[in-house]
Amino acid sequence: MVTGDLEEYDRLALLTDDPQNSWLNLYIKENRENYFRPSSTILPFNPNMISSAYYLSPMFRLFQFFSDSKYNRLNMITPGLWGTIEGGFIGLPRATEFRIDVSLPEDGEYRLLMRGAATANILDMAAGFEFLPERRDPEHGFVVVPLAGTPSVEAGTGRNEPGHGFVVVPASEAETADSRTEPRELRLQSDPSNLSIYDKRTVFTTNRVALDPQAYTYAELERLIPTDAVAINSQYQFFDLGKIEGKAGKYTIYFDKFDNAPMLVEGIVVIPEEDYQEQLWPDNVQIVTEDDLCCGVLVRETEELP
Repeated sequence: MVTGDLEEYDRLALLTDDPQNSWLNLYIKENRENYFRPSSTILPFNPNMISSAYYLSPMFRLFQFFSDSKYNRLNMITPGLWGTIEGGFIGLPRATEFRIDVSLPEDGEYRLLMRGAATANILDMAAGFEFLPERRDPEHGFVVVPLAGTPSVEAGTGRNEPGHGFVVVPASEAETADSRTEPRELRLQSDPSNLSIYDKRTVFTTNRVALDPQAYTYAELERLIPTDAVAINSQYQFFDLGKIEGKAGKYTIYFDKFDNAPMLVEGIVVIPEEDYQEQLWPDNVQIVTEDDLCCGVLVRETEELP
């Protein structure tokens, strides 16, 4: 989706293999005030941060989105602006720092999710937040690890539980608050169904086979990309950054990326925790399945052919 898509419709029939991702996309479309992109003021004079706008003109640059040459400064093959929310992103091929300004419309609990693509990235995230114990959740593409001085992680508990996340302190209070903590470490890696990594020698052949990212450490993948391996992003995904509780106001979230593995960042969506847990579809959106389509039977029969 890009700017203008699915913003106004009387009725929408939706066929999806990832209901949560589709719900989040539609939520952003209907609540644009809750979606925040990196500020353009952070881009000038930083060669380690690349705006997607760089590749939109001239046409030669646009083709580099699909290239593994040195002219693709992103160090990742990606389908350009296709699939983005607002037609843009920033590329982070090397270690660097960036920030995203967000707003909480009213006091309460919220869920923060980053939309983008990650190969094997380690970042610190900091703001006027007091971090509480967080849970590991590798199934959903992220691991949030408390740093030294914070309570230990209770292993094997799965998804976040009520009361575990962040407490947001307004910037005016955070500067003097004794409870202000050190940054929190994030380990981000896209699901293999969204981003694949191939041997550079076979990436453009018909018999290419994707590498198993679980067979490599983050440091090993960082060394392989882009000289010996090529990362191909086919679909952006959401990374759960955790739950926060805060007062209404504006906040700046700072990220410090430590690695030289490529990463793409679209933005951050802020969702009231109650809405995130319920994930109710709008009344005018109908979820359809293959059985609801005239071609459903044909699709299944085709898949069963030898």
